[in-house]
Amino acid sequence: MIIINPPDPVAINLLGLAIRWYALAYIAAFVIGLWMIKKIDKTQAPKYWDDLFSYIILGIILGGRIG
Repeated sequence: MIIINPPDPVAINLLGLAIRWYALAYIAAFVIGLWMIKKIDKTQAPKYWDDLFSYIILGIILGGRIG
């Protein structure tokens, strides 16, 4: 019989604050997405993308919590 233990959902535990794997995935996706868009689109000002991503991150977090 093979016993497989599920992985721990907490990636890092800092001073009682548990950072989970899905939070790290969200952060990585935001950083990589912003980097890719800035790399691809050279016509817009960088400030435009920073502002837009702030609203996108806020919308994703609020939408996830409300939904």
